[in-house]
Amino acid sequence: MSISSLLFEKASQQWDKMLSHPFLKEVGKGTIKREAFDFWVAQDYIFVREALRFLGALELKSPDYDISLVLADAFGALKNELQMFEGYAAERGFSLHVEPTTTCRSYVDFLIATALTRSFEEAFSALWCAEKGYFDSWNAAKSMATVDNPYRRFIDNWTSDGFNEYVTWIENTLNRLLNGKPASAISSIEETFLMTAEYECLFWDMAYTKRS
Repeated sequence: MSISSLLFEKASQQWDKMLSHPFLKEVGKGTIKREAFDFWVAQDYIFVREALRFLGALELKSPDYDISLVLADAFGALKNELQMFEGYAAERGFSLHVEPTTTCRSYVDFLIATALTRSFEEAFSALWCAEKGYFDSWNAAKSMATVDNPYRRFIDNWTSDGFNEYVTWIENTLNRLLNGKPASAISSIEETFLMTAEYECLFWDMAYTKRS
């Protein structure tokens, strides 16, 4: 069994909770309250903006040139996401300049601290979990969405072929980097992966209830 398969198996409980979340179901059906979705947009805008620092820390620790190149491209993808949020907020007439919730701030701090203080492989596993979580989550919403779904731009963004290729690349690279690593290193990575998966679930909870 590959390391990525092992991590995914360990996080099956969080993944089931994530993909069955009412936020995603209602986004897929187009029935989510606009206020709840707008709240999520503002918080995810903060998260993506701060994720630039997370990627920057990963770049500093990148073990080879090929990984550095793909991570460099990821900065452009995050910029596009920020512009997507800004465009939506302008259409809806609400501000993205809000305070982060406790969940949002804690998740960001966790990722940045992991990138700065732990191994590259451990931080890279958190990146895979976060991106894989989004790819699977938005595909869950897509399975229920109609062509005229009002949130189609968001659904399409995180279910695109390009995003799928990026998530698959992270997984394959993680497996390559962890090949032959001792059990002690894998154990630490499992802990980080599970914590990231838990934060992904908490983020949907926060968005749906519009609470911390």
